[in-house]
Amino acid sequence: MSSLSTARVGVRSLQTLFALLAVIFTWGGYVKNDDGQLGGLSPTFSILMNYTALLCGLYYVLPLKVLKLSATAPSVNFQRVVDGVLAVLLLLGGILLWASSGVSDCSAKNDKYEAYAGLQLFRCGNLTIGVIFTFITFVLYIVTLVWSIMRDSANDTQNEAVAAGYTSAVTPGASRADAYAAVDSRHPAVALTRRGVRVVQFVLSLIIFISVIAGYKAYFTGRFTSPTAMFLILVSWSCILYTLFHLIIVDILKKSRRPSVSVERFLDLLLAVLLLLFAILFAASHQVSDCSTINDVYEADTGSLGGSNVFRCGSLTRSYVLAFINCAFFLVTLALSFFSPNDGSSAAPNHVDVEPGQQV
Repeated sequence: MSSLSTARVGVRSLQTLFALLAVIFTWGGYVKNDDGQLGGLSPTFSILMNYTALLCGLYYVLPLKVLKLSATAPSVNFQRVVDGVLAVLLLLGGILLWASSGVSDCSAKNDKYEAYAGLQLFRCGNLTIGVIFTFITFVLYIVTLVWSIMRDSANDTQNEAVAAGYTSAVTPGASRADAYAAVDSRHPAVALTRRGVRVVQFVLSLIIFISVIAGYKAYFTGRFTSPTAMFLILVSWSCILYTLFHLIIVDILKKSRRPSVSVERFLDLLLAVLLLLFAILFAASHQVSDCSTINDVYEADTGSLGGSNVFRCGSLTRSYVLAFINCAFFLVTLALSFFSPNDGSSAAPNHVDVEPGQQV
């Protein structure tokens, strides 16, 4: 089996660790008051990019290295594209977070709001550490990108593959397409239904994601939010990435096989449970259940920061209702997996595709 080297897995582990720390410290930099945490679009973007980097790094460490769910790492070009895109997004996330008023003018904003409402909004030290860890994660993704460019070579990869008993196919893309066609041809109705449901899952997840973010209006230096709202954002973002993997990487580009039946069932069930859990928690949260009351309080406030509502109640309601519906659709794909238990491994040619230029 062609496997990731210990050194490269070490860097991937550091990417996972620092991305996780960046998420924790950035989110922990906003003090939770009665009506929520006054975050904003910049910290939300930074958290999402670090969360995506966390998932990417974790993929190399856990499924590939520890659980050995795949015979080879992703192709060189795929790794470079993903590392490059994540590096750019992490850099952008770090800059936006650093430049946000809650970070760049943290102490002054705290003093102003404390004089107005008797409360502080930010933990300045946590936010600074969150920015630092975001930039460290960015550097680590640059490291793996440069490492791939400088070290990966065709001879090393081919030698590793041959030594492991694998040979590269003459037409790998066509071979993968034939393997998928063979599996789906045995269950055409199930395959078509599964893809259709994945599209619905993606659309619903995207609407949930947008609705939660749009449910919070600008106030003072940012937007009120809450831990349950952030978790619902992260779960919907996870669903978006997961469904895009199936629809784009697997079904359209044919760059990967579908996950094994057991893995796909586990992930579908996990996402369904998370959607259900955080939809319930979000629906029961103070911001949603008392949305109109909170808006009335802020509209009636005649102070320098008052006079406007802070939530779009309809958008918040839409997000948790659609989360319940999306949970049902993930249970549908879970049920469909029992109608088509063969994940294509037996139909696939007896080879793995090795792209020239990869040293793993």
